[in-house]
Amino acid sequence: MRVASFALMVAIFFVSGLCLKTRELKAAFRRRSIAGTTWGLLAICAVTPTLGFAVRLIRLVPQEYITGLVVLLASPTTLGVGISMTQRSRGNVGLAIALTVISNAVGVAIMPLWLQALVGSQRALAKPVPALIAKLTVSNFVPTLVGKALRELSPKRAAPWADRNKPRLGVLSNLCLAVIILQNISGARDELLGTSVGVFFAVVALAIGYHALFLAVNWAALALLRVPAPEFAASLILASQKSAPVALTAIEFITDDLSVQGLLAVPCVLGQLGQVFMGHPITAALGRRIARDEEEEGRRAEVEREGAAAAAVAAAGDAEAAADGGVDAAVAVAGGGRGGGGRGGGGERAGALDGVSGPAAAK
Repeated sequence: MRVASFALMVAIFFVSGLCLKTRELKAAFRRRSIAGTTWGLLAICAVTPTLGFAVRLIRLVPQEYITGLVVLLASPTTLGVGISMTQRSRGNVGLAIALTVISNAVGVAIMPLWLQALVGSQRALAKPVPALIAKLTVSNFVPTLVGKALRELSPKRAAPWADRNKPRLGVLSNLCLAVIILQNISGARDELLGTSVGVFFAVVALAIGYHALFLAVNWAALALLRVPAPEFAASLILASQKSAPVALTAIEFITDDLSVQGLLAVPCVLGQLGQVFMGHPITAALGRRIARDEEEEGRRAEVEREGAAAAAVAAAGDAEAAADGGVDAAVAVAGGGRGGGGRGGGGERAGALDGVSGPAAAK
């Protein structure tokens, strides 16, 4: 990898680690999130790369466009883009962070194996798989860890600074990616200019089509698993995206020819752009759905609270009525006792008089 491209790639992943918040990471492992987490990781690391076996059968001239798309399909999910889209869609951000971190960490080891199976079976790779694993570790994984470590070790300085300047850091990261893209594509200037309009639009259609297919498959799987709406949004977005920066890192292991590397980079760039443009209406639709569900849940909770309050009032009224009834019964019993006592006393007095009158009469 050229030194400038390597430095820019390190900067991209360092910024991603510096801006990575993991306080919400535990939300990915709650009971309600397990299905979304499991499917998301399987889709990113095992399911979506298999599309490359079908894509590589397509024939275009130059064929490097197809190979570049296969490299993109073998990549893990995006870094900051997917998390930002999840936030806009009101989804589970903790789950989005978990899918991003885990899939990119695992991808360092899995992606080279996918490239060997998808590309290495058709053409000799310029460098061996262990070299690609080492390069992905140094250029992608380690800078992310360093950025995240700096954030955690300096919670009063680095973390607040990164949060305040996150838009500027995002612009810097995108600028670095743009320079890398230009460096890659510039080497294939003549080949790009020689590409027919029909072939170019075919590449655009394929770059958009794979993302649409991933969205459809993941939507159906998550609906079948009955994943709750916030987790549904996070898993759908992250499991349907692929990382162009990671793909661009891997391209040099396909060939040492700079012009071929430029052609391989084209579908990676188009795929990333397609994901961003298609993501806006999708996140808006998901956000409306989640907001509607939250409103309905709020109304149900309000009805339940009102029902509970009414039941409590009714129970209090019944208890008061029962208490009043008990008091009346006690008063009635007490009154009856006093009346009986009066009658008994009268009998005793009458008996006494009879006892007095009896002897008097005898006299």
